[in-house]
Amino acid sequence: MKIYFNQYAKINIITTLLLYTFALTNLFSQNIVPNNSLEDTVGCPPDQSVNCMIDYLQFAPPWYGPTCGSADFFHACSSPFRFGVPINSRGVEPAQDGQAYFGYFASGGGFNDFREYMQVKLLQPLVKGKTYYVRGYFSLSDIASISASDGQEFFFSTNPFLDYSTTQVLTKTAHITNFGNIITNTNGWTLVCGTFVADSAYEYLTIGNFRNELTTSHDISMMGPGPAYYFVDNILVSEYIPQSITINGKTIYCPDEDVILTADGSFDTYSWVNLTNPSIILSSTNTLIDSPSNTTTYIIKAINTCFQDTARDTIELTINSVITVNLNDTTACLGNTIILDPGNIAQQYMWSTGEVSQSITVSVDGNYQLNVSNGASCTGFGESNISFINCDSTIGFFIPNAFSPNGDGINDRFRIKSEGINVGTLKIFNRWGRKVFESDDLNSGWDGKSNAGRPLNEGVYVYVIIRPLSNDTEQILKGNVMLLH
Repeated sequence: MKIYFNQYAKINIITTLLLYTFALTNLFSQNIVPNNSLEDTVGCPPDQSVNCMIDYLQFAPPWYGPTCGSADFFHACSSPFRFGVPINSRGVEPAQDGQAYFGYFASGGGFNDFREYMQVKLLQPLVKGKTYYVRGYFSLSDIASISASDGQEFFFSTNPFLDYSTTQVLTKTAHITNFGNIITNTNGWTLVCGTFVADSAYEYLTIGNFRNELTTSHDISMMGPGPAYYFVDNILVSEYIPQSITINGKTIYCPDEDVILTADGSFDTYSWVNLTNPSIILSSTNTLIDSPSNTTTYIIKAINTCFQDTARDTIELTINSVITVNLNDTTACLGNTIILDPGNIAQQYMWSTGEVSQSITVSVDGNYQLNVSNGASCTGFGESNISFINCDSTIGFFIPNAFSPNGDGINDRFRIKSEGINVGTLKIFNRWGRKVFESDDLNSGWDGKSNAGRPLNEGVYVYVIIRPLSNDTEQILKGNVMLLH
């Protein structure tokens, strides 16, 4: 989403005062700004002045100043009387990340167009057509600034631009601008961020103010007209990954039970509403606690102002005084165990065995009963009949020797019958040894057709039954069956 302010603003950037940690998990991929927190240095910034042909930014490579308006580099290893951190000649401010940051004059307070810039080659070019997230943290100097401004901008270019003959404004149309949002905070860092779609394979990033004094907004209420000086730290440029939101929580509740729902994802604002009365905001955080008396549908809407992102999700909750307990009758081979687990459907569980866990493991025949509850008004009951048999025995295992698939409803299928578990593989071969049918479903058997569905001729066929045994071996049964029409 793009919101245009005028010829100077391509993207509306929401400036958020960050005195907390801003969560950005899964919102972007690799940061392609080298030395983005300015911690990699080739030495401490010197106390003496450096001319603009060398500039202070050389001590945090590969950054450099593209004009003679020399931006400053501050590091904890330097003198607090000049370029130290947190105390320096421009003010007092701990680094937003690490122990270093840049400083630059963003505006002349309405008097002149003196500017300072910071430029760097990105680790890799932007890809045309992709959306990128751009971020930087800014803090107004409490010593070097007389006024405040909105001169925090990011400009991308395919080539570097160097002009050491000027200290004046570089007139460019910034890709990310803080236009209209004057940063006056001198105690802490303010986030300036936004997204844009790359219209070229840009390789260079330049930070500063690309507007003249007439188009730069100022706040001169501090000390009157004069320059505005800002620190900048922790710069990021990365391909942007849109984020979704998902509601987590149970969908079945009791009449006297509080509904507790949470939404994942990192967003700036959240709005929970009830579908029957959507004008009332039930919660403005990522968690909703409510006490509905009837079946209800909730909707959450989440917004990330920095990314122009909006996401939503819906969940329907059922208020039911009876908890449904699903337990199935099961037969298994001797020597095995069966886990009975109705799922996370209640707060309290009481099995007929005396166990109070959600699931139990059984190894003997029996009728197993379960009572569950979610408070005095919400209960449920379920039971399961468990049987264990000797799967290795062929007693009760009946294999017919003939069948007639003529559609009269009598012996239409060659079906293996068993008193217990009927599992295994059935294979049918013709008299030349060619396999004409195979199935893993002994209960369905064979209908006298090939696997391709073609009716087979009358005659004698060979069957092979492969049954798994409890000791991880197989039992193979062979014989003949007559197919009659």
